[in-house]
Amino acid sequence: MAEEPFSSPKVWGTLLAGILALLLFSVRQMTMEQPMVNLRVFKYPMFTLGTLMMFLGILVILSTAILLPLYLKGALLFSAVVAGLILLPGNAVNFILSPIVGALFDKWGPRVFVITGSIFLVIGNIIFVNVLSSQTPVWQVIVAFMVLFFGLTMVMMPSQTNALNQLPRQLYADGSAAMNTLNQVAGAAGTAIAITVFTSGQTSYLIDFPDATQPEVLAAGVKYAFFFITGISVLALLCSFFVKRPGKTQQKSQIIANKTEPVRN
Repeated sequence: MAEEPFSSPKVWGTLLAGILALLLFSVRQMTMEQPMVNLRVFKYPMFTLGTLMMFLGILVILSTAILLPLYLKGALLFSAVVAGLILLPGNAVNFILSPIVGALFDKWGPRVFVITGSIFLVIGNIIFVNVLSSQTPVWQVIVAFMVLFFGLTMVMMPSQTNALNQLPRQLYADGSAAMNTLNQVAGAAGTAIAITVFTSGQTSYLIDFPDATQPEVLAAGVKYAFFFITGISVLALLCSFFVKRPGKTQQKSQIIANKTEPVRN
């Protein structure tokens, strides 16, 4: 499937079938008295926006996670062990920064983290787009990956926490289930789209440079895919400007409104 272009019926047909299946699932859940996933949680705007930010973040994480090891092993010719060590500093940023963001979240709110993180997300992807080649110094990959994960850490946790904070307590489980379901969809979609774009980039590069070496072709494909990832990060940045902390008055009114809804047996 990855070898097929986007114009192929195998690609757009499968994509269309997946979207249709999600729509039918959503309609079915909305008509059930006891739905598997209560989609009414999406009537809360900050939950919807936070879930969207999580969705985009997962797309970036999974796309990067599958492309960079391919690039490090296939284009820069590192072993699997060395490739893992090269990506370790970026993951260390996530490990160190996560508790700091969590501790400051209540004081600063989600907006400052989500906007700042989205900016770093865009910067990290722009660095990748500009430096990736078959001759890229490894320190540039390490720095770009650290910048990328610095941004992702500041986006993911605050987005999720702020999204769930707007829901009444009795909808926490439903909100978490809906968010986790969409994260699974994002993971599958991110991997499939990234590999498809990567393969398309390799094909286009070979047409322009038929005598290119395999590392050059692979690097070109990964770089092409990072244009797609950069587009996702720009969309996340645009969404981040609409993030705000739900007010206490708003939360109370939501709880009251939820209590007045008729109970279905």
